[in-house]
Amino acid sequence: MAAPTAMCETESICQVELMSSCSPILLASFSNGKLRYDKSGICKKPPAFGYFKSTSQEKGVKRKRQLVAETDRTQYIGINESDGAYKELELSRCYVGVVDTKTRKMQVYEADNFKMNPYFLEKRDDEEVEEKKKESYQELKDNLIAEFGSKKSKRVMEARHRNKVGAEVLEKSITNAVEDVLAGGGGILHDAQHVGGASDALPPCNKEATKPQDVYQLSDILTETDLDSLRSRMLEFKNASSQQIAEWRKSESYSGFILTHLEKLPLVEKPREERAGLLVYMHWLTSLHNLKAADVKKRTIPLPPGIPKLIMTRLINTFTITGTTDGTNSRSIRGMPARLKDKLALQIIVLALHISGFILDLADIAKVLKIGQKRILGYVQALGCKVVTSKAVGSTGSKSASLELPLVFPTKNFKRGKRS
Repeated sequence: MAAPTAMCETESICQVELMSSCSPILLASFSNGKLRYDKSGICKKPPAFGYFKSTSQEKGVKRKRQLVAETDRTQYIGINESDGAYKELELSRCYVGVVDTKTRKMQVYEADNFKMNPYFLEKRDDEEVEEKKKESYQELKDNLIAEFGSKKSKRVMEARHRNKVGAEVLEKSITNAVEDVLAGGGGILHDAQHVGGASDALPPCNKEATKPQDVYQLSDILTETDLDSLRSRMLEFKNASSQQIAEWRKSESYSGFILTHLEKLPLVEKPREERAGLLVYMHWLTSLHNLKAADVKKRTIPLPPGIPKLIMTRLINTFTITGTTDGTNSRSIRGMPARLKDKLALQIIVLALHISGFILDLADIAKVLKIGQKRILGYVQALGCKVVTSKAVGSTGSKSASLELPLVFPTKNFKRGKRS
């Protein structure tokens, strides 16, 4: 932006030409200061301008025009002095002349002169202001009651304050109770699913079976449709080389139980595929079982990649529940109660029994599920397994469970005890 210059009085103008223009030239003068120019006549920090004009076509209504400007510190709104802003200038017009110093000719243009005034924006939220008015009125009323009110009005005011605090405490308590039940404790839950006792955590059992493999059917845990949907991951396990298994063991990508049985896959094609599929599915179940309560609450549960949507949906619907908290700020919470975690652990143990030939080392499966051997012992006994303690010379007394006929169940009902 160049600085305006004035002609010396001694110089004469040879010719004046009135220029016709659709849009007038815009002149701006700032009420609180002047623009700064350097020696070459260039403005150091020119403001950013904006020009707005009404597009109304209504007859008899003058179109409004507005010039705005903005610097690093201040915003300006221009008042058009030649647009009837001042009564004494209503019948006047503003022109600006541009002189060519070489030819001494002047071109005259119609102009709009804007006086730029600083604009300070006041942000106000009508709803907040209204709410503050209500609160201020209530507080003022309470203060008056406290000073000059009757005993009855004071009792009413005190009761209202107690109820308000009580409602807040109650809502907080209910929210904590819901979060506790979803983490495995007890509490109130509005649940769409039926939550039964601990006994329904056990998988379907055929007590009349004549072979161990028929006691707990694999089809009750993993269907043929499920096996087909996980075929791509099954092939990865089925074709894994010893070098690949060693890399997985080093990076701890899978549990020791899974890697040990990957090294012992059958050589026959069909049993090999079936065993690989069981190991893949066991890995997914184990990953879900070992999640922390905070991870289960997330919108997207962090499970291993590659799980088919069909299986993912069924796992979430089977082993987690979704509840809503009470109170004004009701929200949805997902969790895995103790009963469903028991159910998941029991299915993993049944899979492990099928994979290992119905003889299971309790220490190995305890590492897989990341729980104590005492808890594992309760699980296998609930499934009807016989528990044997090794008595070999030099043995540390490791225990193993075997699924044999006839089944031996504990005399007491299976209950979830204290975590070990």
